[in-house]
Amino acid sequence: MNSSIGGNKIKDIVDNQGKYSGTEVTVSGKVIGETALGYMINDGTANISVVSGTIPAMDEEVSVNGIVGVSPFGDVFIDTRLKK
Repeated sequence: MNSSIGGNKIKDIVDNQGKYSGTEVTVSGKVIGETALGYMINDGTANISVVSGTIPAMDEEVSVNGIVGVSPFGDVFIDTRLKK
């Protein structure tokens, strides 16, 4: 699945984290695994972590909306608990 974020893909967010950090985005992709704070999705261009209170089933196609953040380790994520 190659889903857009206003014409951009998850890879664009990951590669341009300074541009997207703190902004609200909507992305779609396939759930590919769980993380400590949520789950990971892939849209065919890259993976991104989603911080969420719920975890969808593996391989489920999801659309998420949240604020882009960057961890102290440089990992990019979308926090669905925060919205502007």
